[in-house]
Amino acid sequence: MRRMNSGFTLIELMIVVAIIWRSRRLRLSSSSK
Repeated sequence: MRRMNSGFTLIELMIVVAIIWRSRRLRLSSSSK
């Protein structure tokens, strides 16, 4: 499952990372509260 598309791969990776980062930040914020 490896695509050699220099473009979609970067965009998809960035989106996934952004979603994970937001989820982690939200979870951390909720846990802190």
